[in-house]
Amino acid sequence: MFQIVTRAALVALVATIISFLVISSIIRWQGVAFTYSTILLAVLVPLFTIFPAVFYLLYQQHRLKERLVKLEEAHLELQKFSELDPMTELLNRAAFFEALKILRYRNNAGALLLIDADFFKSINDQYGHSIGDRAIKQIAFLMRNATRKNDLLGRVGGEEFCVYLPAANHEGALLVAENIRRSVHETPFYIEGSTMHPLTVSIGGAVSREFESNSHMLSRADRNLYIAKRMGRNQISFQDQ
Repeated sequence: MFQIVTRAALVALVATIISFLVISSIIRWQGVAFTYSTILLAVLVPLFTIFPAVFYLLYQQHRLKERLVKLEEAHLELQKFSELDPMTELLNRAAFFEALKILRYRNNAGALLLIDADFFKSINDQYGHSIGDRAIKQIAFLMRNATRKNDLLGRVGGEEFCVYLPAANHEGALLVAENIRRSVHETPFYIEGSTMHPLTVSIGGAVSREFESNSHMLSRADRNLYIAKRMGRNQISFQDQ
């Protein structure tokens, strides 16, 4: 507000000086003597008309800028929520694969992990969907803790997650996958009170190949996920490479 008042006052002052000089020039040209009323007219009219007008315009401009900033912030917030899974705050399926496309375009090297919560339907059937939601949230939280800051995480299905590890080779991807599997397996999941239900995940991995499409890499990871489940679940498979 102080800045608006200052700017309006400066504009009014400049206008007053200009008005006084113009009227002085006219009076001298006509050969008329200066009077107090003439001076007051030259000073007060621009001062009391231009200052409020400029102040109003600057104030409205300030309010418009504030509204535009808030609108932009709201737009970014909506865009953020449109890309996130509301339950886990991981990327949703569409946002994950769009980000994956961009990452692999910049650098093809990396590895994809497809992660599925084991026997998840039995949790929903036995304890209800609210408990199932808590299980999903816990798995997502543990995945974040077991991955690096620049890794890409998404929830791509009901109990299915994807992790893309930029620049990771087979050994590095296997290490991250094991960290996720072990973290989920070893972290207690409490139903209520001291009642626990075991949580485990099966993981299928695929190391990126040059010129390979995202869908083909996902298919290889999906085949490995099937192998991990067939091996008894709570397993990791990178066999189908």
